[in-house]
Amino acid sequence: RRFSFNEEQLAPLSLCKMENFKMSKQELGCPPERNYLNDLFTAAKGGEWTHNKGWKSETQHHCSSKWFGIKCNAKGEVTEIDLSSNGVSGFISPSIGNLS
Repeated sequence: RRFSFNEEQLAPLSLCKMENFKMSKQELGCPPERNYLNDLFTAAKGGEWTHNKGWKSETQHHCSSKWFGIKCNAKGEVTEIDLSSNGVSGFISPSIGNLS
């Protein structure tokens, strides 16, 4: 069975990062993987990457194939992050270790 998601159910990414936002702990509206990937983007200077399409989208699901370099499995789990030859600098956020 293929993973499906409804981007209309997603809360804006910036709200999901706020602890006092009611939906921040609800995986359907605020998938934690999206927050972990956002931490990576920030720490590794994603704004300077050659290709950063989708990474700062407030409403796109990280498994939608719109996030450059991200691949997910049928369960909606991140299985690959390929940012090679993309001008990545900075550091890798420790929260990336939370991806399964």
